[in-house]
Amino acid sequence: MEESFRTLREFLAGKEREEGTYFAYSATLRIWGEISDMDEISTTLGLVPTRSPRKGEKRGGDSHVYRQDMWPYSPTVEESEPLHNHIDALWLRLKPHKRYLLGPI
Repeated sequence: MEESFRTLREFLAGKEREEGTYFAYSATLRIWGEISDMDEISTTLGLVPTRSPRKGEKRGGDSHVYRQDMWPYSPTVEESEPLHNHIDALWLRLKPHKRYLLGPI
């Protein structure tokens, strides 16, 4: 098994990591901008957004406010699953609505 290093300094010093590398994956469709009717997006796609912050809302705590409306959707896939599983799950839900998502042509 190949050695893995967290930093260049560890590599140059030949210091092995004590723990294994952990990757967490996700795939999300984010629709940003001035969204007048978020319910229309949800109804058309048949999906419930992960959350739906509006322009001017605080992100939480002392953080900045959202500069635009946002409608995000993430499929329910364990973060330990490979990235392609997240993308495939997202595409499976969105493919039937491709024309709608691309907008007027």
